[in-house]
Amino acid sequence: MKKNLEIDFQEFIKNEDVYQILHCTKNDTQTIIQKNYKRLRLKVKEKSMDPQQQEKELKKLDFAYKILSDEKLKNMYDLKCESIKIKKKSFEDLKLKILDLSLSLMRYAGSKLLLKIQTTNAIVSIPILIKEIYKKKGIQGFYRGVSFFPAFTLTEIIRLCSVHAVFNTPIEAPQSPSLWFAHECTRVILQYPFLVAFDCISISPLDVKPRSVLKMMWGNKRSFYYGFIYYVFISLSSKYLTMIIDQLGLKIRESYTHHLNNSITNTHKAGTTTTKILKYLDLFYNNRFTMVFLDTLVCLPLLCIRSHYPSEILESLLSDQPLPVPTTSPFTISKNIFSQFGLAKFYNGFILSCITKCLFVRENTQVVQNIL
Repeated sequence: MKKNLEIDFQEFIKNEDVYQILHCTKNDTQTIIQKNYKRLRLKVKEKSMDPQQQEKELKKLDFAYKILSDEKLKNMYDLKCESIKIKKKSFEDLKLKILDLSLSLMRYAGSKLLLKIQTTNAIVSIPILIKEIYKKKGIQGFYRGVSFFPAFTLTEIIRLCSVHAVFNTPIEAPQSPSLWFAHECTRVILQYPFLVAFDCISISPLDVKPRSVLKMMWGNKRSFYYGFIYYVFISLSSKYLTMIIDQLGLKIRESYTHHLNNSITNTHKAGTTTTKILKYLDLFYNNRFTMVFLDTLVCLPLLCIRSHYPSEILESLLSDQPLPVPTTSPFTISKNIFSQFGLAKFYNGFILSCITKCLFVRENTQVVQNIL
């Protein structure tokens, strides 16, 4: 009998929630549980239903009551449910980590491929470039320098923890404009040497090893902060433009919510057309694809200009020539690009950039900020 009860118990808790069956909670007393059991049993008996179904419902109530009325069985049930929840949560966490890792690898390959397109002195066909890299180096060709990424991640974690400790702000970027500016400046200052090194490795010829690029840069330490002032200016401008796009989306949503509330509370039909316009504008604007499209449209030319600096560093290292002083200004770079290729070069790799940005589906859970 005890063995059969154990088998039934194990089978029962896999498929049923005894608290839900008896309409009670963990904290309810035996008196409440017993009262609910009797009331529900009576309700099932009075209900007109198929006899077999009725018997099944009554058995379910009996078994649920048997578990919750016995302290030992109740504790076993609670412990079993807790372990099932922990296992389920662990599995979900593992799935999310695998998803994050996969997306990170795809983003890394996409961003570095985009950089190679931008630094090439021509309008590049993405399919041809992908075939060329894959033919020469295989999958490894898209992940040059990825082995040095843990050092960059560690630096970013230390920076975020330091910002949190000093300013007592959340790990994500602070809301205060002055703190946001400090946050972004420290991010760029500490990340810059790593980003320049990654960029130089990514755009270097495929027959040059990543370690050789780092050795050359270490031999000319000025290269780690070459073009730094302009890089900060371009990076903060790009961030600021992204913030403006986000703020515009919030303003549209606030206006739509305000007009919608007015139309609900107001019996007149005044403002209905405006509400509809704002509704469709909100649906069009505040979605992932529109945001990514606008962000890429505004920021991609800036990234194209910014890519000129690692290109200059690599060119001087490979030719064993000193870095030009002073560095070329972003305005001169943009003027030269426009005179050679027009607007087409600024938007070369537009679709690739959109796809890469769309891969940030869980960006708010990431510790490391967007490398792009």
